[in-house]
Amino acid sequence: MSKRKPPKPKPPRLDEEKVDRVVLMLVTLRSRGEVARQCLDHPDLMLTAKEATATIDEAASRIQLAADYDRTHELGQAITRLDELYARAVKAQDYKTALAVQRELSKLTGLYNLDDEDNQPDQVADELIAELAATRDHLTPLVDSKPDDPLDEIARRVVARFLKR
Repeated sequence: MSKRKPPKPKPPRLDEEKVDRVVLMLVTLRSRGEVARQCLDHPDLMLTAKEATATIDEAASRIQLAADYDRTHELGQAITRLDELYARAVKAQDYKTALAVQRELSKLTGLYNLDDEDNQPDQVADELIAELAATRDHLTPLVDSKPDDPLDEIARRVVARFLKR
């Protein structure tokens, strides 16, 4: 017959309000030792040494978890948001906003080498504006379009017209 192992002692159940108070103590630049003394002596806390250690550990892990983030996820989320803003700006023919969004996206993804004088954001923006204007000038006469039609719609009509041939 095998002997059963005695069950592991359960960690003390933590009072959420006390953990929150300890989090505040830790983030107000108090030392861990000072926080431990407060946990033992403060009339609102009055924890045992074991409870104080468990509460401080839990508070520290919550602080670490709150400060931790996934850079790749955040970068992807920011790029997705900027792509959506860019699409909306172009659809609304708000090219100034579209270029501002493109600048931000380019900075975020590190496309600009700011040491290179040929690749400054303002110069790139001016080149993009000129390219968009030239594209509009070339495509507009090919289809029946109005001056306020979005460029992507004009391009779609041009392609549809040539596909029908």
